[in-house]
Amino acid sequence: MIYEAESKSTGGAVALELIPGAGSIYAGDTRGAFLTWGLCVGGISAMVLGVSQLPPDDSVTTANRNRQPSPLAVPLFLGGLAMAAGGRIWGFVNAYRAAERYNAGLAARLGLGSMTSLSVAPFISARADAGLALGGHF
Repeated sequence: MIYEAESKSTGGAVALELIPGAGSIYAGDTRGAFLTWGLCVGGISAMVLGVSQLPPDDSVTTANRNRQPSPLAVPLFLGGLAMAAGGRIWGFVNAYRAAERYNAGLAARLGLGSMTSLSVAPFISARADAGLALGGHF
């Protein structure tokens, strides 16, 4: 009963991760949230820097009109995009795993062990009897 009250929902952690880092914080992994934020902010910064290396379209001066884009513009933008996308993916995966780690640690602190489970499943016997079976690992 204590386990059910204090455990963290993996689905809830993933849903909260729609706000970057929130799912990791919910599951007790602030380092994971900082890594998510770092990857996202670093990626977006690289994308902005890459776009800033392109010449403006509405150049009024001859110097700006003849300006060539930096050879780093596209790699910075694409690398930043990959970094930001990786940060978002990492955030969702880490939120799920952090909730699982939290629940495993909680079970260990409560002395429940990691193999404890209880399940109910339907069954049909050879005589065509049907019902529900209770099973588990203790």
